[in-house]
Amino acid sequence: MIIEGWKELKLSDETIDKLIASSYTEKFDFFRNATFHYQKEPISPKLVQFLGTEEEEEASEKWINALYTEFG
Repeated sequence: MIIEGWKELKLSDETIDKLIASSYTEKFDFFRNATFHYQKEPISPKLVQFLGTEEEEEASEKWINALYTEFG
């Protein structure tokens, strides 16, 4: 994951660092793992944790878009 590489390389950017410090980073990691690794449950709690309610889903979408934009 790009975030892991960013941390490992000890790169720094004020905006990216702030986004990565968010609780969404850990939730996104769980989401990614639930997406690409076998889960017993088709709708894993790991998926729901990142997406959450409709309001949380909108917030997580804004977070991921902001992070993507900054890395771009």
